Amino acid sequence: MKSFCCFASGENFPGELNGKEMPVGFFVSVFVNAVDANEAESKSLDMLLKHPALALIGGAQVPSSASISFKVVHELAHRVVNPKVTEFQFFEMDE
Repeated sequence: MKSFCCFASGENFPGELNGKEMPVGFFVSVFVNAVDANEAESKSLDMLLKHPALALIGGAQVPSSASISFKVVHELAHRVVNPKVTEFQFFEMDE
């Protein structure tokens, strides 16, 4: 088993910034243990979709335009890491 850091970007998720509901994007890093980079992405995506920071405001549905992509999947020198999601950095989507 190898360890990976997956840097993800999300766009067009229902969110709230400065007390105002709006579509938001985010950047976040996810640390996982996996056999290869593909499995690391899959595990990271699963962790992100279950994360409370992406809980939908007021029961809103995720729009079809919402997306998560992995910008970098980097194998770490360590053999085992504690799987975790770092702090989300949210931003307002451009109109």
